[in-house]
Amino acid sequence: MDYLELLEDEDRLFPFRPARAWQIITTLTGYPPHYFRAFGEDYLYDSWDKDPVEVSSYVMVDIRTFVEYIRKRGLKYGVV
Repeated sequence: MDYLELLEDEDRLFPFRPARAWQIITTLTGYPPHYFRAFGEDYLYDSWDKDPVEVSSYVMVDIRTFVEYIRKRGLKYGVV
């Protein structure tokens, strides 16, 4: 928290770009970051009475995109 207070508005929390973060996460976990987002969305979907409107609004994704992922859940990465 002390470090965060030292950052200026234009400073980055991590000294690398999103593509490098993608590489680090994929290398360390064996899964791309998208897997973790899909896992979280799937969890919310099941927890919130399978309400795609509520979940897509909460995670700020277009409802049409979210519904496509929910229809295909479990196909790409196995059961989440």
